[in-house]
Amino acid sequence: MTDSEERFQKILDQAHSSAWEEEWDQAISLYQRATQLDPKQASAWLGLGYAQLQLGNLQEAFRAYQQASQLQPQDPIPLEKLAQIAAQMGYADQAARFAFLAAEIFLKNREVQKALDNFSFVTRCKPDEIKARLYLAKLYEKGGQVNQAVQEYLILAAVYQRENQAEQALQLLSNLQQTYPTRKEIREAIQKVQQGQFLPLPQSERPSSSERLSRKASLSRRETALENGLDPISEAHQNAIRELASLIFEIEEQNSSQDGKSRSTWMGGGKGLFAKQSDPTKVIKHLGAFLTAIKEESGEQAVDELEKAIEAGLSHPSADFEIGYHRYRKDESAIKALQRAIKSPPYTLAAHLLIGAAYSQAGRKREAARAFLNALRLADARTLKAAQAAKVDRLYEPIQEAILSQNEDEAFDKVIDGVQGLLLRKDWRSQIEATRRHLNPQEEGSKEEIRPLGEIFTQSGGYQLIGAMASIQALASSGHLRSAMEEAYYAYDLMPTYLPLHLTMGELLIQMGLTEEAFMKFFSVARSYETRGEIDQAIRYYRQATDISPLNTTARQKLIHLLIENRRLEEAIQEFIHLGEVYYNLADIRHARETYLQAYQLAQDAGLEKRWSVMLLHLIGDLDRQNLEWRQALAVYEQLRQIDGDDEQARLQLVDLNLRLQREPQAIVELDAYLEHLMRKGQPQRAQQFLNQLLVDYPDWSVLKRRLENLNAPPRHIR
Repeated sequence: MTDSEERFQKILDQAHSSAWEEEWDQAISLYQRATQLDPKQASAWLGLGYAQLQLGNLQEAFRAYQQASQLQPQDPIPLEKLAQIAAQMGYADQAARFAFLAAEIFLKNREVQKALDNFSFVTRCKPDEIKARLYLAKLYEKGGQVNQAVQEYLILAAVYQRENQAEQALQLLSNLQQTYPTRKEIREAIQKVQQGQFLPLPQSERPSSSERLSRKASLSRRETALENGLDPISEAHQNAIRELASLIFEIEEQNSSQDGKSRSTWMGGGKGLFAKQSDPTKVIKHLGAFLTAIKEESGEQAVDELEKAIEAGLSHPSADFEIGYHRYRKDESAIKALQRAIKSPPYTLAAHLLIGAAYSQAGRKREAARAFLNALRLADARTLKAAQAAKVDRLYEPIQEAILSQNEDEAFDKVIDGVQGLLLRKDWRSQIEATRRHLNPQEEGSKEEIRPLGEIFTQSGGYQLIGAMASIQALASSGHLRSAMEEAYYAYDLMPTYLPLHLTMGELLIQMGLTEEAFMKFFSVARSYETRGEIDQAIRYYRQATDISPLNTTARQKLIHLLIENRRLEEAIQEFIHLGEVYYNLADIRHARETYLQAYQLAQDAGLEKRWSVMLLHLIGDLDRQNLEWRQALAVYEQLRQIDGDDEQARLQLVDLNLRLQREPQAIVELDAYLEHLMRKGQPQRAQQFLNQLLVDYPDWSVLKRRLENLNAPPRHIR
C-alpha cells in the first residue's frame, strides 16, 4: 500500500468512527477529505452521502450518492438511495427511474425481495409504470404469491384502460383468466371492461404521507385542473410551467453524469438532432430567468429567455407549447412550435385550440376549422368511457370530411365559434356533458349509441353515414352480425373511401369467424393509411393484421419496414423477434436466424441499449445450439462475453460448448476466467452456484470438484 493509499484509508477509518458515534459534522468533513484524496473510491462517497442524509442535506447527499453510482454502476445501493432522496425532494419521475434501475440490478443478483421492494417503490411513485408492474406480477407468480400477482395484473389492466387501450386490457385479463379460471375478481374485471367501466385503482396505491409531495406533480395534475376549474389552454400552460421547473433539477442531475445518453429527456432524444453542442449551464440559467419572468407576469421577457434556453440546446414539448402559447396572437410562426408540442399528450388538446385560433386570426378559416374539429374530437373522447370513446372517435372522420369539403366561410365560422364557446371555459367538461345529453336524448335504461358532438356542425350529407355507422354498431352489439354487415355495405355505397368503415367491417368478419377475410381487410386499410402518409395509423393496423394472422410474414415485414423508416427502432426489433418466432414455429431455422441477425445489426448500427444486443445474441446462439452448429454458437457466446462479462448464461455455454467440441483446455480457461471475475467482485456464492450448475451436466469432471475445494478453502478478500 502506497503512502497516499494509507493516508486515504486512515482518514476513511476516522470518518467511519465519527459516523458510528453519530458525530455527523465531523464525519462529513472527514469523508470530504477522503474524496479529495481519492475521488475514485466509491466507499468515501457512500459514507459522505449517508452522513449528509442524516443531517437532512438532501442535495448534498444526492450528489454524493450520484458519484458513488457512477463509480460502481452495478451496485444497486446508491441507486436505491438516489430514488429515496429524489422522492423526498418531490421528483417522482426521477425517483421511479433510479428505483427501477436498482430493482433490475437486485434481480440480476438474485436478491428477489430487494427487487420486489424497489419495483413496489416505483409503482408508488408512478402508479402507471407498466414495466415495474409486469416485473412485480411475474415475481409474485414465481414466488407462489398468487393473490399479489393477480392484484398487479388487475392494476395493469386499469392502467391500460386509462391510456385508452381497452383492447389490450381485455386481452391481458383473458390470458389471466386462462391461467386462473376460478378467480371471481378476474371474471368481474372482464365484464367491467367489456361494459366500458373503469377498473378501480386500489386505495393502497395512494402515496403515504412521506411520499405525497414526490408524486403530487405527476399524479394530481388532472385532479387539480378539475378542482381549480381551468380551461384546456390554461391547464396545459400550468402543466408546462411545472415541467420546465422540474427540468432544472433533471438537467443539473444529468449534467453531473458523464453518460451522454442521459440528456435525451431535455435534448429531445436520439443522435444527431442538433448541429451545435448543448450548454446545460446556459439552459439552467435561462430556464430560471423564464420562471422568474412568468411569476412577474412579464410574458414577452419569459419567451425571450425560453428561446435563449432553446438556442443553448433545450428541446422539450413544454418549451414548444410555451412559445406557441405566448406568441400565437402575434406571430404565425408560433404554429410550428405548437405543431411540435402537439405530439405530447399533455399539450395535444390545447395546442389544437391555439393553432385554430392562430389560423382564424390570419383569416385561414378552413385550416382553423380543421384544428378546432381535432380539438373537439379529443375533448369528446376524453369525457367518455374508454369503450365509448373508441367508437365515437371513428365517427369523426366523415364529420370532418363533410365540413371541410365545403367552400363557404360560414360553415367554418360555425365550427370556429362553436368549439371555442364549448371548450374555452372553466366548466368545459360539464358543458360537454350537457351538450351530449341534448344531442343524445335517451330514456332511462336505453342502450342507444353515443353520438359525436361534432355532428352538430354537419350538414345533411354527412349525417347519413353517421347514422349508418351508429346502426352497424347497434346491430353488432345485439349479435345481428349479418344485418350489421348488410348495413356496412350500404354505408360503403355512401362513402367507399371511409377507412373506419372498412375497419368496422374487419371487426365484423372476425366476430363471424372469417379470419382470413378479416386479415385482408385490416392489411388493406393499413396500406391505405400508409399511402396517405398517416404512418401511426398504418403501423397500428399492420400490427392488428399480424395479431389476426400471426404466421403471415408479409404483414410483419411491412410493419418492420415502417417502424425502421420512422426511427421506432426498439419496436422494430420487437417485431423482428416476433417474426423470428414465426419462422421458428414453421421449423424454418435458417430464416429465423437471419431475422435475429438483422435485428442485432440494427441494434448495433443504431447504438441502442446493450440489453437488445444481448437478448438477440442469446436467441441466435440458442438456435445454433439446437441446430448442432456448436462452433458457430461458440463464436456467438464469445461475442456475448465481450459485451457483458456478467452474463452467466453465456459463460455456462462457453464452458459447455468447448467441452462438447473436445476442447477441455479452452473450457478450463473460460471456467477460471469467470470464477476469477466473480471473486474479484466479492461474489463467492455465485461462483459456487456456477460450479454446481456445471456439475449437474458434468458430474465426473474432476476440474469442477477441485475448483469447489479451492472455494471452500480459508477465504481471502479480493477487492
